[in-house]
Amino acid sequence: MVVRARLRRHLVRLVERFPALGKHRIISRNDTDYRYRMSVPAAEWVEIVGALAEEQTWSNFKNEVAEFGGRDAYEKALHDVWETMYLLQLREKA
Repeated sequence: MVVRARLRRHLVRLVERFPALGKHRIISRNDTDYRYRMSVPAAEWVEIVGALAEEQTWSNFKNEVAEFGGRDAYEKALHDVWETMYLLQLREKA
C-alpha cells in the first residue's frame, strides 16, 4: 500500500503512533500530487487502519481537527474542500 500525505508531519505522527512503521522510509517527491508517501505491506496497513478505526471516538471531524491541530493552514484547507463539496451537493437535484 502507498500511504500518501500532503504534509510530512502527518506521516511522522502516524509513525509516532505506530512505531513499527518507522522501518518504512518517508519519501518526498515534488513531481507528484502528494509530496510525501511511504510504502507499507497491505497486511501491516490493514492492522493499522483497524486500530485507528477502533480508536475513533469523535463525532465531528472538523471539530476534532480544530481541537487537535489548532487553527492552522491545514484546517483552513479542509474547510475550503468541505465548502466546495457542499456547494457541489447543493447543485444536485434530490
